[in-house]
Amino acid sequence: MTTTRALVILSATAVAAGLLGTHLHASTDPFVPVSHDESAAERIEQMEQVMELVERMKDICFEPSTAGVIAIGALKDDTGLKPREVAELLEDVLEDTETLGLRNALRMSLKDLYAAQGDSKMTIKHLRAMLAENDEALMAEEDDDEEDDEGDDDEEDDEEEDDD
Repeated sequence: MTTTRALVILSATAVAAGLLGTHLHASTDPFVPVSHDESAAERIEQMEQVMELVERMKDICFEPSTAGVIAIGALKDDTGLKPREVAELLEDVLEDTETLGLRNALRMSLKDLYAAQGDSKMTIKHLRAMLAENDEALMAEEDDDEEDDEGDDDEEDDEEEDDD
């Protein structure tokens, strides 16, 4: 287990332990203190929900593509920047991003930002680039599949020669 993963698990455990001690309320806000008449079963059910949430957060943190997409959304929605500023920021991030999945997510966000600003030229630019990058990736997959198929044929030929 990596140190980072262990720290996340320990942090989650500490949060859960602390929350148990504060007697959480089973409302939509899990951090509202409860009255003394709330049953232990309700507190246990609420803690199970908190632990499920912590587990999901841990899964997201250790799943690179999901974490990357969430980061893109947060850059777009949680920074308080104007759409033009967010677009500039995401354009910079796109230049440094190599994985196709994250490049697709960046381009979709950029497409939305430019479309909302009425900039059809940049919207089209990102859609065309996305099509080209994905077409290239699909072609590379097909080439790899063909090479794998040819390798299988070579193995069969070798086996036939061994039988002779």
